[in-house]
Order: sequence, then structure tokens, then C-alpha cells
Amino acid sequence: MEVFYQRHLSLARPWPAPEVQAALNWFAKDATTYGPCELVPNGNLRNWTSIPNLSKIKAPTLLINGTEDEAQDVAMQPFFEHIEKVKWIVLDNAAHFCHVD
Repeated sequence: MEVFYQRHLSLARPWPAPEVQAALNWFAKDATTYGPCELVPNGNLRNWTSIPNLSKIKAPTLLINGTEDEAQDVAMQPFFEHIEKVKWIVLDNAAHFCHVD
């Protein structure tokens, strides 16, 4: 799991950056949302989707993901397609915690 995180969660070195470790600590503390592993949808969010409600977003919206992000383009596409005032930026050489990378 750590290899995946180092490749797709944050590219910051040394690993993990304090901001990343804080997020991982929250995942470890409470598995209610994602279940025991965020990559296998078996927590409370396993059947949840926001896609039907995206068209209700009227504020200008900026989507950001990185070329190495675990939130791949296929996951971003519905937000881009269903939000009216949207701009999508893909950051080169960045992972999910692009603000840290």
C-alpha cells in the first residue's frame, strides 16, 4: 500500500510529508467512510455517488488533479461534464496531494 501511496497520493520527499501523514492518521483512526482500505469500496460510501447532483452546482468550479493522481481523469470526467461553470487543470508531475507536491 505504501508504494501505491508514494506514487499516487504524494510525490513529496521525504515520505510522508506531515500533511500526508495527518490524512493517513485520520483514515487509520476511523474506517467508517472508506472501510478498512480506501481502494476497496466497502465502507459507508460504497454505493454513494454525487453525479446526479452535480448539475445543481452553480458556482464557478475548479477541478484539479495530477498526472500521477489516484483520482484519474476518468474519475474527474463526470464533474467536468455535469458542472456548468467548470475549469479543469491537470498538474504535471503531481499526485493526489498536489498542494504538497
